[in-house]
Amino acid sequence: MASHRFVFMSLLTIAFLGCDQGASDPWKGKRPATVPAKGIVTYRGNPLEKAMVVLQPRDADGVAASALTNSKGEFELQAFPPDAGAVPGSYMVIIVKTNADDPKHNPKPVSNDDPAYGKETTGPTPVSLIPVKYNDPNRSGLSAEIPAAGTSELKFELKD
Repeated sequence: MASHRFVFMSLLTIAFLGCDQGASDPWKGKRPATVPAKGIVTYRGNPLEKAMVVLQPRDADGVAASALTNSKGEFELQAFPPDAGAVPGSYMVIIVKTNADDPKHNPKPVSNDDPAYGKETTGPTPVSLIPVKYNDPNRSGLSAEIPAAGTSELKFELKD
């Protein structure tokens, strides 16, 4: 009898766990399907680290995707962070790389009790470390197609 109870309780637990999937995010089921989308960015033939890659959909109803490149210039797009993947479609691409990660551009965070909290801080304006044309989807000359099966072959070679 005890073994039947154990089996019943185990099945009941599995059923409850299965029913709970997606319950934490009711909007997830309403999102368009995404597929894996990975690639690499190079500048002057070298991997471009800490660059923001943004895919802007050509379709007005499309969903944008973005990623930050790693030390090898590699990226994995996310349309719905923190989940990986991009919606299949046609995109214009921008790539942004500035010196904003320089410590002088990132003041220490202040607490809510600090009188300076919420006040704008002035500091040096970040400077683009790549040609600024790559910051504009209409001037970058970069585009991407994300096929329904996904891709790991996106490659953006930036030049002066």
